[in-house]
Amino acid sequence: MLYSNKLTGTIPDSFGSFKDGEYGGFTLDLSHNQLSGGIPTSINVSSIDLSHNKLTGDASMLLRENGAAEWVYLSPNQLDFDLTKVKFPKKLKVLDLSQNQIHGNIPKQLINKSDLERMDLSYNQLCGKIPIGGKVQKMGAKSFAHNRCLCGPPLPNKCK
Repeated sequence: MLYSNKLTGTIPDSFGSFKDGEYGGFTLDLSHNQLSGGIPTSINVSSIDLSHNKLTGDASMLLRENGAAEWVYLSPNQLDFDLTKVKFPKKLKVLDLSQNQIHGNIPKQLINKSDLERMDLSYNQLCGKIPIGGKVQKMGAKSFAHNRCLCGPPLPNKCK
């Protein structure tokens, strides 16, 4: 854990060599630093916290379908990718992508994530109807607030 250490620069590619161990998942916590640039595509750990940095670009590789990610905290940064194209990990439990520049629609695949306990997609550029079903509406309106044009429950604005 290297959180709150005033680290600057980019995340080294070598951090992609950290793997979950035999006795449990590996946590990569680089939160509350001043890291910038992109996220190495090779990172594949069960818990990652890159919140409160200045990271840019695509973070969808952390959410690959066969990836290890269970807890993902990426808020706030300057990440910019199309959420529509993301295939979420099977065991995803916590997803915080709030306060970025993420665009696209919320994939219907999220309603099938039975382990999902917490999700925050607020303060992004997301559009379209929020998928109905699963635990998505139970996340509450705050989880979807302040997006470009999201509509449908749990938000008060109806879809046209």
